[in-house]
Amino acid sequence: MSSETQFDQQTTAIRDEIRRTTSHLGQLAESERNFDVFCDQVLSQLVRITGAHQALLWQPGEQHPSRLTHQASAANGVAEQGVSTAAAFTAEDNPVHQKLLQEVIQQNRPLGLSTAAITDGNRSQESNIGTPIEDEQSFVLLFSPVYRRNEQYVGILELVQRGDITSAAQEGYLRFLTQISQIFQRWYENQDFARLTEHADQWNQKLAFVTETHRYLDVRETAYAIANEARRLLGCDRVSVAHFNGSRCKLKAISGQDRFDNRANVIGKLQRVATSSVTSNTPFWIVGDTSELAPDVAEQINEYLDEAHSRTLIVLPLSVDLPARPDLEMQNRQPAAKKIGALIIEYFDDDVSEDRISETKELIVSQAALALDNSRKHSEVFLLPIFERLGKLQTFLFRDHFAKSLTGLAALGLLTLLLIFYPAELKMRVDGVIRPTFRQTVFTEFDQSIIREVLVDEQSAV
Repeated sequence: MSSETQFDQQTTAIRDEIRRTTSHLGQLAESERNFDVFCDQVLSQLVRITGAHQALLWQPGEQHPSRLTHQASAANGVAEQGVSTAAAFTAEDNPVHQKLLQEVIQQNRPLGLSTAAITDGNRSQESNIGTPIEDEQSFVLLFSPVYRRNEQYVGILELVQRGDITSAAQEGYLRFLTQISQIFQRWYENQDFARLTEHADQWNQKLAFVTETHRYLDVRETAYAIANEARRLLGCDRVSVAHFNGSRCKLKAISGQDRFDNRANVIGKLQRVATSSVTSNTPFWIVGDTSELAPDVAEQINEYLDEAHSRTLIVLPLSVDLPARPDLEMQNRQPAAKKIGALIIEYFDDDVSEDRISETKELIVSQAALALDNSRKHSEVFLLPIFERLGKLQTFLFRDHFAKSLTGLAALGLLTLLLIFYPAELKMRVDGVIRPTFRQTVFTEFDQSIIREVLVDEQSAV
């Protein structure tokens, strides 16, 4: 086998290895969610396949324009000597190296140069790739900027190679480094897409919560919808809804329970905690410590937690802002918010901070208060059951069966007119006894006298 054939086979093997590595890193960009793990694997593969001293990722920093966040170095003994020398030049506090990184950002294109050319100060501005350097202390620095899809700068990928490689090899390494930077861009795109998908799922869940809470007009059904949907949306263990009647809170619904006994001790203690929160308009966020609360409120909460065994107890008062009304001086004054009730959220085995559910909590509180207020207004309508039945009758007659109802009303009207203008004579045959209208008892002075003749004409007044 000739040396030329052997060289061609080695070149083909190297190209196949590069293709496999690029394909593997592309799949990694789609599957790996952790950026640190992704960077470590990409940089280590980059060092392995190129035989470079170092592969580094620079990202925008606070103290320096570019901050070293991830790096990978060669593991063999020969390369480790060059790694230590290269590390001194690529240190984060090296102003010369920081200037090179700024130049890459400003030019917005890949850049390759030799450290010997930088040290001598004779680097050509027209060409980025230098000639091979025999100095063992010199290196070839290859840079490729990393951008998001919207051209937002997120970092610079740097490869530290030996200084004795040819110009063609330097150009090949620079092209390969550009491909790797595109894999970083693909990772950011996949993360953005996954984040958008996750946000879309969250908004669909929030939309389902709003739909279910406003579906019913009955207070009890609305409270159960709020409790069950809020539990699903927050991922908590239990959600309870209490309704405020002006003086105290009464529990209306508990998630996952169709029925519960309001006379139970634990229910009574929870209602007292909810009443304290609503009357003082103060949310309670309890994660074990109640020392910052008022003594009486802390005692009520501790009594409930002793029976409920919840690690995190959240009591959120529900209220609705009333519209501003002008006073006697025709100035708009905002009245106090109308107290609706309380939302109680419990986690049994988790310590939950407020930042974790702050956005979802605000949506649940606002929509729950509005839904409960609307259902309460509907249930307070005077003679509501009668009006509901009349409305159903109207719907049945004039909406669902409008044509049939008109036909029946027309027939009834014609029959009524017929009976009015063409009355029928009522003839009846019955058996009976005729009796006088007025009956009087006549007494005679003679015993056993018999009236043989009546000297009065018939139908004459006597």
